[in-house]
Amino acid sequence: MRARSVRLPPAFAGMALLSMAIGAVVLITGLTLLAVPVMLLIGFVVALVAGVFFGGWALIEVLAALESWMERDARFQR
Repeated sequence: MRARSVRLPPAFAGMALLSMAIGAVVLITGLTLLAVPVMLLIGFVVALVAGVFFGGWALIEVLAALESWMERDARFQR
């Protein structure tokens, strides 16, 4: 079966292409603006996870240093 081609008048085809171009610009702009808060949220979550990780690591190091100091200090010896 042979496909039928659609013939559009040039003025109508030009308006349709212009409408598609404007729609593409609006759609891409909208998706870009939608992506900004999502990227900010991802950045905040990554920063929070990194902060918790490095804060926990620092706490473990401080507790290890405190334990070492308490083992060597004469005030804590019996």
